[in-house]
Amino acid sequence: MSDSARPSTVPPPRFSGVLGGGLRLTWSFVKRRPWSFALAVSGAVLFVSAIVASAVVVGGITDALILPVLQDGEPLDATFWQALALILGVAVWKSVGITLRRAAAGWLQYGTRSDARKRLIHHQLRLDLAWYDRRSTGDLLSVSEVDTNQGTFVLAPLPYATGSFLLLIGTVALVAGMDPILGLVIFVGLVVIVGIDIHGAFRTFQPFVDVQDERGVVGDIAHESIDGALTVKALGRGDEETERFAVSARRLRDKIIAVNSVWVGYRAVVESLPSVLTVALLVVGVVRLTSGAVTAGDLVTVAYLLSLMMMPISLLGFVIWEMAHSLAAWQRVQEVLDADDLVEHGDTVATGDVTGGSVDSVHVTFGYTDGESVLADVDLAIPGGKTVAVVGPTGSGKSTLVLLLARLWDPVS
Repeated sequence: MSDSARPSTVPPPRFSGVLGGGLRLTWSFVKRRPWSFALAVSGAVLFVSAIVASAVVVGGITDALILPVLQDGEPLDATFWQALALILGVAVWKSVGITLRRAAAGWLQYGTRSDARKRLIHHQLRLDLAWYDRRSTGDLLSVSEVDTNQGTFVLAPLPYATGSFLLLIGTVALVAGMDPILGLVIFVGLVVIVGIDIHGAFRTFQPFVDVQDERGVVGDIAHESIDGALTVKALGRGDEETERFAVSARRLRDKIIAVNSVWVGYRAVVESLPSVLTVALLVVGVVRLTSGAVTAGDLVTVAYLLSLMMMPISLLGFVIWEMAHSLAAWQRVQEVLDADDLVEHGDTVATGDVTGGSVDSVHVTFGYTDGESVLADVDLAIPGGKTVAVVGPTGSGKSTLVLLLARLWDPVS
């Protein structure tokens, strides 16, 4: 068996294919567990609305309490306690949102992952053994574990990212309502950040496909070495198998490093842009404040709101990357789910009664690959109650014939 990754049957990706495929995959998961997603998004909306509310509260407190006390020396009065109550109320509001979002997001992710594994098991139980001969056990185990985990990983941050997207829309609308120029600055900055994340996700899609394939190879070699440990020891091939595994593991390591190197480069740029956006917003804001277009409280609200948006902006970019990577992993899962080598069963139901029925086959042909027959045009008749020995040299098809008679495999014709 080759120690290199199986060549991908998927054509080279296009930009629209990666973006659209990631969105369709994510939506297919959401449709399977809509209530979990709805609860998680509700929690995220509560959380991000609390963020917006906290920015508005801070701006209002600045104008109504802090500036009068600092500039005019006014004493603290009932306004102080009102401000404190507002701050505590927003904190409770935010806590409820966090709790609901995280709990429901966990139900969404792990429930979807469990559903996917059940679908895989149910489908694989219906496939004939000839299909399993064409796929290694280690690779299939990798599909069931590693690819299923990665394929559904996007669901963990998805509700928060959805809420963050709503936060970004609300932020732009809120700031634009205060001052259209400041709103335009934030809008342009967000478009640039999201655009860079989308481009980076596309660039790493195919390398991540290669990483997932290589993980299957490593799993295959590990399973072969463990499953055939006695044979390996008996033949004295322990060192060779160790080196074989090490070569594949190093190849996987190099591919992961290559993908992460690209990811780190993009993230370094994206992580610096919110700071650049903040500086640009403050510069423009000071100009607008000087001209009287905004108040000091408005500028504090905008600056504070932008500081709170740093994490949501980063998370939104993270989801864009994970959407592409989940698609890369899920393609391997979908390849198994799309396998159509199903065992066709008749309508007759077997009973426990001994009937002494005969076994007959007429012109049976079977091959593991197209065009290469292991058995060709075999006629066989075994009367009921007879014992027949099948003899022949190694590789002549004895085991294949028995498996065909037991209907564990299906003949080609």
